[in-house]
Amino acid sequence: MAHHPRSVTFIITQEIEKKQQRWLEIWMVLWLLVGAAWAWSAIVAIDREERLFFGISLAFWSYFAFRSIQVVLWRRRGREMIRVAPEAFSIKRAYGTWGNPRFVPLEQVSRLEVVKPQPGKFLAQWEQSFWMIGGAAIEIHTARGVLGCGLQLDAGSAQKLAKELDRAIREMRALPPVEAMSSAG
Repeated sequence: MAHHPRSVTFIITQEIEKKQQRWLEIWMVLWLLVGAAWAWSAIVAIDREERLFFGISLAFWSYFAFRSIQVVLWRRRGREMIRVAPEAFSIKRAYGTWGNPRFVPLEQVSRLEVVKPQPGKFLAQWEQSFWMIGGAAIEIHTARGVLGCGLQLDAGSAQKLAKELDRAIREMRALPPVEAMSSAG
């Protein structure tokens, strides 16, 4: 968390343990090798049915190859940047510096809610695994809908972040608008 004169910034990195990162990258390389073998098999296939089988298999393979590359990059360089300022609340999911922020006027933010963990649910467990870009731990309710942030944070960290975000929102709402400050001087 970084306090600035007229904003507060939170940065959540997406790094995992080195051992997990290594296994994730090994899995990605092996998956790419499987795709290369299937592509070669599709090229050298003699009959139409074989080519069709490998073509359909490659379509599914390419989806998971894209997802695995995306997760490896997210774990290496991914981060969430949350900025609270008097004029806007923004969330940016970035790969390094690449990413587009989503802005919501601060007055449209109505409440924050920590997503309750569901330990018995398969999908909840799946989203918390290191080979996924998991679900949001905090929901920000706005006039435009719900924004999620705090990907894969544990319950304690999500609670702390929600408390700090709530405090930052209250602080920024208490500041005078920029126009009022410039006309007073």
